[in-house]
Amino acid sequence: MKRYAIGDIHGCLKTFQAILEQINYSKGDELILLGDYVDRGPDTKGVFDFIFDMLEAGHNVVCLRGNHEQILLNSIVDDDVKKSWLRHGGVQTLMSFDAHNAENIPKKYLDFMLNLPYYHESGDYIFVHGGLNFKKKDPFEDEYGMMWERYWYEKIKYKWLGNRIIVHGHTPTAKDEIEDMGKFVKKNQYINLDCGCFMNQRRGDMGYLVAFDLDSTELHFLKCVDEVIF
Repeated sequence: MKRYAIGDIHGCLKTFQAILEQINYSKGDELILLGDYVDRGPDTKGVFDFIFDMLEAGHNVVCLRGNHEQILLNSIVDDDVKKSWLRHGGVQTLMSFDAHNAENIPKKYLDFMLNLPYYHESGDYIFVHGGLNFKKKDPFEDEYGMMWERYWYEKIKYKWLGNRIIVHGHTPTAKDEIEDMGKFVKKNQYINLDCGCFMNQRRGDMGYLVAFDLDSTELHFLKCVDEVIF
């Protein structure tokens, strides 16, 4: 059994499927997805449907909650959040569902997002979408922080962390910076897997989906193959 984590997919179904082929992912492997399945890319619905098919087929897939899932849910009850969500990729999500508002998205998708966990632990790894708030005695108490934290590496409390490595996404980062993090992942005990997949037409050093082999610590990059207009 192999173990992989994959960063922010953002509606890029074709790229998600292609990187699974690239790493030779199989049903018996463990797969942790770090959140942000929705928004910006062209096929949020397709990403969810593909995940649902894997889960129904018995794949060992763990899906975490990202800030974009949370914004989508919050937009249903808050008009100001709705305006912000639509500006940051929500329009593409609604188009994929052929829906006019988030509340028109079928219930099974909303329920799935509502029940996503904020973090996951497996072996010597902690998985979270954004980061951890080390101002808290127990960083797992801050659910908002686990979705939204950025630039927290210098605040890590290594006594609390022990020998665990934190794997996260959320903050788009250049490919060479992620590669450097990979070289020192065992020493620093953190790595970011968000290489701005949806930015494939904006920046040459981004626009990749990233898969991380948890056993070999090898990084796999795939340039986005979806047509993203954002």
